[in-house]
Amino acid sequence: MAKKVFERSYVHDYPKIYGREAGERGPYNERFDAYWHPYYHGTDLHTMQSVSKTVTSIIIGAAIERGEFKAGLDTPVLKYFDVSKVKNVDERKRHMTLRHLLTMTAGLDWNANGFYSGAAQNDTSQMEGSDDWVQYTIDKPMAAEPGKVWNYNDGAPVLLAYIFQKETGQDIDDYGQKYVFAPLGIRHEWKRTYLGVVDTEGGLYLNDSDLAKIGYLYLHDGMWEGHRIVTSA
Repeated sequence: MAKKVFERSYVHDYPKIYGREAGERGPYNERFDAYWHPYYHGTDLHTMQSVSKTVTSIIIGAAIERGEFKAGLDTPVLKYFDVSKVKNVDERKRHMTLRHLLTMTAGLDWNANGFYSGAAQNDTSQMEGSDDWVQYTIDKPMAAEPGKVWNYNDGAPVLLAYIFQKETGQDIDDYGQKYVFAPLGIRHEWKRTYLGVVDTEGGLYLNDSDLAKIGYLYLHDGMWEGHRIVTSA
């Protein structure tokens, strides 16, 4: 049984800190409503940024556990795309699998440096400034054989959200609400890309107590109050 043993809240002054930046275009609000960051519309739901990626993997794991995500993790990523409309296809990209996306070993040429400064060569900034985040990511050329090199890639979880919809016929946020968030009693918001794909690379908002539940779930191998949410694997 989960039991809260300590909690302390702090008055935030983000409106003061981000007052000027909220009205200017930058890496955090390139094309999004500035009131999304860092708190969701003045609530206690705080941006999770890349913790969103972890929660994405939990939801995929829950769908695998329930038999609703039927594809094996070694399924090629290009199975879910019209290859004739994907750029830079070579044998390495043909070998890229779901497992590689989940483990940040996709082999795609992705520069994760310089996001906070809005560096032009940063792929995350470029992706978030594009109309189609999925297409931007899948079109990237390969830099390594999949599975050989770990490289932080914000586009990988975006591909997973798209693939989740293709594989299950369900929206990953809706599925997560039913089988992860609701069972854990978690309130959340999750922003989307301009084409409606869930922003699984950094768009999740939780409060502190509910974030702790995610940690608790890991500590207890996917179990919550006697119910299995996801396998320990």
